[in-house]
Amino acid sequence: MIVLVATLELKGGFSFFYRPTITTTTTTTIEEGTGRDDRGERRDESKGIDPQADDPGGGIFNHFGTLTLTNSTVSGNTASVEGGGIYNYSGVATLTHATLNSNSAPTGANRFALPDSVSNMRVTILANPLGGGTNCGGGTITSQGFNLEFPGTSCGSEVQSDPLLTTSANNGGLTPTHVSQPGSAAIDAVGTGCPPPATDQRGVGRPLDGDGNGTAFCDIGAFEKTPPPPPPKKHKKHKKKHRRH
Repeated sequence: MIVLVATLELKGGFSFFYRPTITTTTTTTIEEGTGRDDRGERRDESKGIDPQADDPGGGIFNHFGTLTLTNSTVSGNTASVEGGGIYNYSGVATLTHATLNSNSAPTGANRFALPDSVSNMRVTILANPLGGGTNCGGGTITSQGFNLEFPGTSCGSEVQSDPLLTTSANNGGLTPTHVSQPGSAAIDAVGTGCPPPATDQRGVGRPLDGDGNGTAFCDIGAFEKTPPPPPPKKHKKHKKKHRRH
């Protein structure tokens, strides 16, 4: 069993083979992966090179394993064939409050899975695919509610709207995140079943009134929008009374 717990920033992505269990929980960002290691070879726990010549799974290649991503960001990874962000190869992948953004591949830019894979998703953003692929490709996703994708409908998400994400940056916490900007459909969109989790990727408590309408609901994705500052108070002008002489 391989367990990844809390406060991780993985540059270059990772691959796991031979049915491990991968559990990634809170404050995890996976970015800048290409499906190959620093020698240009396919990442592989067997210390050999994957017999498949092409490179799927730029950020994560889950081979027969059980992958759980919660409060995590997979961003800016690249694959030459499928699954720029995540490639689920006959494994089980469960994503909750995750953000998959700007990953690149010709097919399934943010997420790709073989038909016999199990893919569960809840309160997750898949957005801004690059490299010619749609957000999702391959096997179907079992939606557990409140997922958002943009553009298109390749993931079968309940919300199809631009999440208006900023670029990946230090927005508090110990790992980079994407912020949902004002007007994003991701803000205060989760009407039921949240919390849990009680915090977002940065460790900020959920829910917050991110749209400032007086009611707090959780946001879709790994980041919980903080409430906008209150408008400045207007000072009443006092008219001076002039005495008559």
